[in-house]
Amino acid sequence: MFTKARIDNPQGRARQVLALEQRFAAQMWTLAQLRDAGSNFNNVSFAELELQAPGFPWRALFGARGLDTFKHINIGVGAITESAAIFPIIPVEHWKSYFLFHWIDSHAQLLPDEFGEAEFEFYDQTLYGIGDRKELHQRALRFAERYIITDQSLSNQALNAGHPPSKYRVNGIVRNLSTWYDAFKVKPDDSLYLAPNERVTLWEKDSFCLGC
Repeated sequence: MFTKARIDNPQGRARQVLALEQRFAAQMWTLAQLRDAGSNFNNVSFAELELQAPGFPWRALFGARGLDTFKHINIGVGAITESAAIFPIIPVEHWKSYFLFHWIDSHAQLLPDEFGEAEFEFYDQTLYGIGDRKELHQRALRFAERYIITDQSLSNQALNAGHPPSKYRVNGIVRNLSTWYDAFKVKPDDSLYLAPNERVTLWEKDSFCLGC
């Protein structure tokens, strides 16, 4: 990608990105840990987050994203503490290479076709074993359905995709939401009923989820 974008020192930058990705991968939680609801719901204040995951400028990040008015954060994915510790010890030039690569990679379908072809060869063919790249009109339709949300695109995704549209996904079971009980008239003797004092309250208006 760096070579195609005519970025200087492409091989060196690629090694920097790979080293950082390997470092992240080495400390990520296992799938079993990520499925552990107790470990994945950790509602903390900004001060507690800075104590639990020092090394990363959290307040600067949240301020830039307009999230600094929230009182609590749910640390929703494992290895936040370990990842934060990496931040100050990685050279700035390596971070520049890392984010530059991911910007190019995430925009590959909008760049000249050689970028989209390279992305397809690596992700679809090498990683997933898909043989042929879809025709341009099929890729355009898929892009539009993914990024231009319409009633028809939502209907198509619901009927044909293996996952529900992202607009309707939730990170956690709905039995923790009080409004769900009202909407579906769930009563205490129903099997999915969860007492109010046992429900997770991370969806309050003064909280948001980090990494969910």
